[in-house]
Amino acid sequence: MKKVTAILLLLMAVSTIGCLSSIVKNAAKDTPISNKIDIHSGAAKGDYAVLKSVKNDEMKNDATASMMTGETTTTFKIVKKGSGHLTIRQEISTSMIGASFMNNLVFEITSDYKGNVVKGFLIDADSGERTPLKIAKQGDDNYYAAKPVSASQLKKWGIPTRIKVPAGIFSVKGIMSKSDDSENIVVFLMNPKAKFGHVASYSVYPDPDTGEMKAYKALELVKQGRN
Repeated sequence: MKKVTAILLLLMAVSTIGCLSSIVKNAAKDTPISNKIDIHSGAAKGDYAVLKSVKNDEMKNDATASMMTGETTTTFKIVKKGSGHLTIRQEISTSMIGASFMNNLVFEITSDYKGNVVKGFLIDADSGERTPLKIAKQGDDNYYAAKPVSASQLKKWGIPTRIKVPAGIFSVKGIMSKSDDSENIVVFLMNPKAKFGHVASYSVYPDPDTGEMKAYKALELVKQGRN
C-alpha cells in the first residue's frame, strides 16, 4: 500500500496519534486490499496463526534502529464460517515507535473457501468505526499476482526449502511478489499444513555495494492452532 507506506514514513513528524489514525483510515479508503488471501485446507472457525517480525543482523547490531522498530506481531483468525464464506480478522500488535495507533486497528476480510476476497473493513477497536475497503483489481498494486520460486532460485538467494520457526519445522515452497517498480522482492515460504499457509517471509534486495541480491528473514510463524 504505497499511500499507507508513505504515511508511515511520516510517523516521527506527527505528534497527535488520533490525527494520524484518521489519516491512515482515509488512505485505506483509497488503497485497495489484495483480492486474495491464502486459506489452508479444512479451515474452520477459531483457526489462527501468529506471525512475528524478525530483525536482521544489521538491525540487531544497531541499538537505535532496533529500539525504533521494536517488535511487531500479526494475528490472523477465522471468526466466522458459513454460507460458503469465511470471515478473517487480522490484528497487529507493535512496539514500533510512533505506531502504537496500529494496535487499535483491525482488518476484517470476508472471502470464499478458496481465499477470493469479497469484502473488507478497517475497524477502529476503540470506537467500533468500520471503514469499507476497496478490493484490488487487475492492474492495481495489491492485485494478487504471486509467482512460484524454484528451489534452485531459493538456494541461490540463501533461502531454505526446509525451515525451523518457533511454530515447528516445515518443508516449504516459495512464491514471490513485487508490488512496485523497485528491485525489492518479497518471498513467502508456504506449507499447506500451516494455518493460512504462511510459514515465513524473506526480503530480497540488491546489495548497495555489489548489486548482488541478498535475502533476510523478515517474518516467521510463531504460533498456530484452533480455539
